[in-house]
Amino acid sequence: MAGALVNPALRVIYNESDALMAQVSTSCRSGCWHCCCQLPVVFHDEAEALAEAVVALPGWEALLPALRRDALAAGDSGEEFFARGVPCALLREDRTCSVYASRPAACRYHFSDGNPEDCRTGRGGRNLRGDYQEQLAALGQRALAYLPRAGIRFGPLPLVLLWALRDRDHRRSVREATRGLPTPVRWHDLHGEAMTREIRARQGKTP
Repeated sequence: MAGALVNPALRVIYNESDALMAQVSTSCRSGCWHCCCQLPVVFHDEAEALAEAVVALPGWEALLPALRRDALAAGDSGEEFFARGVPCALLREDRTCSVYASRPAACRYHFSDGNPEDCRTGRGGRNLRGDYQEQLAALGQRALAYLPRAGIRFGPLPLVLLWALRDRDHRRSVREATRGLPTPVRWHDLHGEAMTREIRARQGKTP
């Protein structure tokens, strides 16, 4: 992953997930983008690495209005956000990811091994061998339980990324993009428990 992920707790989760994903065959292909209409949850450490990748893009300030649009909608439930049908602000016109090498765990380990067209309606599923499915779910549950205790907060990608960009770059366009938005810490205090419950409920569903 581009950028420095210095927190050892995140490195452990990434390494274990990478090893498991290496054994999984997916139906995801470049330019397949329907899952990118979801609201991914990112850890603050990840957002710093992501901001580093974003500011390296030519004309990256043009992304700010779309990031702000999505940050303003980040109080919705995950299902409501997905129902908007609006692709991630970081996708290019050809629907490939502009920061793929630096994508966070929520994007890195989200996949389908069914019909990709089912993802258009949110029905894209996983028909994984039971033990793989259980291991992935266990990793997710452990991350949700352990990482906050390690001092790692999380929040919706567009919001946390905008504030990470502001920490790096104080130009007026970035300040305007965060105007009126809650800080990541404030958002986590307001919505963190509800989002954790929603994520756990999704992980508990049978695909």
